[in-house]
Amino acid sequence: MMNPSIAEEGGQTARTVIGAMQSQPLAIALILINIMFLGGVGYLITDIAHTIGLRNLKQDEFWQGIARDCMSFERQVGPPPGYKPPEPKP
Repeated sequence: MMNPSIAEEGGQTARTVIGAMQSQPLAIALILINIMFLGGVGYLITDIAHTIGLRNLKQDEFWQGIARDCMSFERQVGPPPGYKPPEPKP
């Protein structure tokens, strides 16, 4: 007697699963709901990551603008009164 091949075992398992699903329509519905839930969670995570990325870009632009404005103001006005630059160390 020969052992069944992997393809025959897989086919038998698939037939058993399909037969069980035909007698249990709620099991099919549960599988579909789980797949939809996983897809929705994946979409939500992707959307959150995209939103965070946009927020980070806007914050970077904001702080770069603040730094640029401060530097240009300092160049126009000069250093504050009484400011002494640090002496270089030998």
